[in-house]
Amino acid sequence: MKHTSDFLGCDPLATAETLERLAADLRRLAAGNHPASSELRDAPLLRSWSFVQRPRPCLGGTVFNHPDIGDGRSAVTSELFAIDPGRRWVRTLSRFYELGPVTLQGLPN
Repeated sequence: MKHTSDFLGCDPLATAETLERLAADLRRLAAGNHPASSELRDAPLLRSWSFVQRPRPCLGGTVFNHPDIGDGRSAVTSELFAIDPGRRWVRTLSRFYELGPVTLQGLPN
């Protein structure tokens, strides 16, 4: 199967399945349905935990036509999931972006 974009080394179908499971769980939790004790019994246990942040690939630049950010403002996208090999567009967690001229290198080749 030929892919028309670069998926940052990830299997796009496996990523889609993972995101679909996450979406289903978030809908369930939002409806007030918490995990069953059997579900938690089978889940990994995390001890001595703390909050940490893990950087994920994203883009920063000047944005135009964004639904929530004014034209000409600096912005950072959500996590990248797909990049057009010709660097014409990207797909982030939240939306597609059309790409204008690049000013900083750092995108995967």
